[in-house]
Amino acid sequence: MNVNLRQKFIPNQNPTERELLIGTRGIMIEGAVAAIIYAAATNNIMTGYLGYLGASVAACASIALIPQLGCILQFFSPFLFERFHYRKPIMWILCVIYRFSVAAMFLLPLLLSGAKLRVGTAVALYVIAFASAGIVTPGLQQWTISLVDVKERGVYMAKKDILAVGVNSIVTFLLSRHLDELMALGRDSEGYQTVGIVCLALALLDAVLLLNICERPVEDAVGIKLSDVFQPLKDRSYRSLLSYNILSSIASGIATPFLIVYQLRVLGLSHTFLASAGIVAAIAGMAGSYLWGCFSDKHTWEWTICHSSALGLFCTVSWAFVTPESAPFIAPILMTITTACNSGTVIANTNLQYSASPDTGKTLYLGVTAAIVSVAGCLTTACSASLQSVFEQYLGYKSISILFLLSGLGGFINLFINGRKLPHIK
Repeated sequence: MNVNLRQKFIPNQNPTERELLIGTRGIMIEGAVAAIIYAAATNNIMTGYLGYLGASVAACASIALIPQLGCILQFFSPFLFERFHYRKPIMWILCVIYRFSVAAMFLLPLLLSGAKLRVGTAVALYVIAFASAGIVTPGLQQWTISLVDVKERGVYMAKKDILAVGVNSIVTFLLSRHLDELMALGRDSEGYQTVGIVCLALALLDAVLLLNICERPVEDAVGIKLSDVFQPLKDRSYRSLLSYNILSSIASGIATPFLIVYQLRVLGLSHTFLASAGIVAAIAGMAGSYLWGCFSDKHTWEWTICHSSALGLFCTVSWAFVTPESAPFIAPILMTITTACNSGTVIANTNLQYSASPDTGKTLYLGVTAAIVSVAGCLTTACSASLQSVFEQYLGYKSISILFLLSGLGGFINLFINGRKLPHIK
C-alpha cells in the first residue's frame, strides 16, 4: 500500500487538535453528501422509479423494507469493528460499496428490458447497498461522536443535521423538478438517468471526503464473543432504552412504509410538490435540530425524546384524516412538524444510546440495538402489509388511514408507559 495512502487509513500517531477540528467539519460535509444519496434511494423518487420499472404498490411497500432489513446486519458490526483500533479502512470500503450501488441501481436497470429483470436487478443492487449501509452504520456513528467533545455534541449534531437537511432539500427539489418536467414529456428514463449520474458523482465525492477525515483510534479494542451480544439485554440500566426503541419501531412499522405511496397514489401529490414541501420541512428541521440540540444540552436526552416524539405522533395520527382535496394544504404542515420533531428524536436517541452504553463495546450496544429494532420494525411492516392487502379489498385506500391511526395509538401507549423509564443522562 502506498505510504501516503496508508497514513490516511492507519496513521503513525493520534490526530492533533487541528486534525480533529478539520475532521469534525469534514464529517459535516460528508454527511450532507451522504444524505442526498440516501434520500434518492428512499424517498418519493425511488418509489416513482420502481413504479416506472414495473413494480406494483405492494412490491414498492415490500422493497421499502430493505433499508430496515439492512439494519439487522448491524448485529454483526461489533464482531467486525470491536477488534480493531483503527476502523476507517473497513468503513471506507463499505461506504464506497453502499454509495456506488445506489448510483448503479438508477442506471443499470434502465439498460435492460422486461419488467421482472429490471425490478429484480434494482432490488439486487438495493440489497447490496443497504446491507453495506447496515453493517457500517454503528462504526460511522461512533466515528462521528468520538471526534466531538461531550459538552458540544448536542449543538454539533444539530449543526450537522441542519447542513445535511438543507443541502439535501435543495438538491432533491431540483432533481424532482427536473424529473417531473421530463416525465411530462414522456422522457421518464432520461429523468432517472440524471438521478443516477448525480448519485455517481456524489459517491465519488463522498469517497474522497471520507478518505481525508481523521479517526480517533479506539483505546481498548476487544474481541467480541457471540454471548456478548446479549449484554445490552442483560444491562438493567440500558434495558429500558432498548425496550422503548423496540416498541417505537413496532408502532412506526405499522404505517411509515406506506406514507410515500399514500402521498403519491392516494393523495395525488407530485414529485415537485413533495420536494417543495420538503424544503419548507427542511427549514423547520434545521431550526428543530438546533433547538432540540440546545434543549438536550440544557435538559437531558430523555427529555428531548419524550417531547419531540409526542408531537411527531400527533402528526402520524393526523395523516389518517387527510384527503386529496385537503392534501395541498395539510400535507406540508404535517411534513414540516414531523421533520422538526424527528430531527430532535434522532439526535437525542443516538446520543442517549452512546451515553448509556459502557466505554468499551459501544458499537456492540449500538449495533445490537439497531438490529433488534430493525427486526421488530420489519416484522411489523410485513404483517401490516398483509393486513392492508386484505383491508384494501373492502375499504380501498382508506385501509392505509387505519394503519396511521393504529401506528399513532401504539406510539402514544409506548411513550406513556416506557418513555418515563428512559435513562436520565445529559
